[in-house]
Amino acid sequence: NRSLNRSKKLSVKSERWPLEVLPAGVVHPQEPLNVDVILEGMQQWWWNADENASIKSNQAFVKAASQALIHHYKRHPNRPLHKIID
Repeated sequence: NRSLNRSKKLSVKSERWPLEVLPAGVVHPQEPLNVDVILEGMQQWWWNADENASIKSNQAFVKAASQALIHHYKRHPNRPLHKIID
């Protein structure tokens, strides 16, 4: 939780992506994500929300997060996941 601790120290509000709504085995809910994944995912989430009429839609998030994670792993195949899914 380094990012959470850093944001508290800087008095910056932070939120966590709801990774637990992704299909089982995709990524651990506490996986620390690369900033490029977050930025791409947020942009795609916004676009998906326009298509789905709700930014709070789990479907919009799942599609965006999955796309961002897939692109990251294709760009950086040698970077391992940090959290192991039990």
